[in-house]
Amino acid sequence: AAAEQAAAERTAEADAEAARRDAERAVREQQARAEEESVRTIIGLLRQVQAALERGASARAARLRETLAGKLAEASASALPGWFPRQLEQVDEQLAKLKDWHAFTAGPKRAELIERMRALVGAEISPEQLAQHVRKLQQEWRTLHRGAGEDDSAEAERFRELGHRAYEPCKLHFAAQAAQRAENREKREAILAQLATCAAEQAGE
Repeated sequence: AAAEQAAAERTAEADAEAARRDAERAVREQQARAEEESVRTIIGLLRQVQAALERGASARAARLRETLAGKLAEASASALPGWFPRQLEQVDEQLAKLKDWHAFTAGPKRAELIERMRALVGAEISPEQLAQHVRKLQQEWRTLHRGAGEDDSAEAERFRELGHRAYEPCKLHFAAQAAQRAENREKREAILAQLATCAAEQAGE
């Protein structure tokens, strides 16, 4: 009986050890799969950044690079291919050059848009036309910013300030129109109420 009990205990211990090894192996395999997926995601992001740089889309490339940085912080450097660090360095160099180039070429255009917006401040044109011009310049500024990547905060603040000043007469005009429409609606409702009362009285008679 003692021998049988000892054998049973050894069998149980062997089974437990086998189960532990199986569990550890399953965890390692899961970690390996997750690491492989992470590496594929990182390499895919790097390719997207490279493609964006080839098209000259520095703003998109910068956003993708930020996403890539977040993924790299979570990944193990040893799991990445040996060629990855060099290509990442080249991407960062190209991105910096492209940003500098866009900043150089976009500078005069930003100055032009600021002057055009300044010219609209106090312009003697209809509020509708003025609002249309302001929106057009704002759209051009947003398009330029998307193409140029980083925006100059001082110039952007100046442009926004001029836009608010130029649009102020439009805001007052449209507010007055809205108030007039509200007043007209109230008058219409009052007339309809009077008509309803009159109709009810005549129906009673």
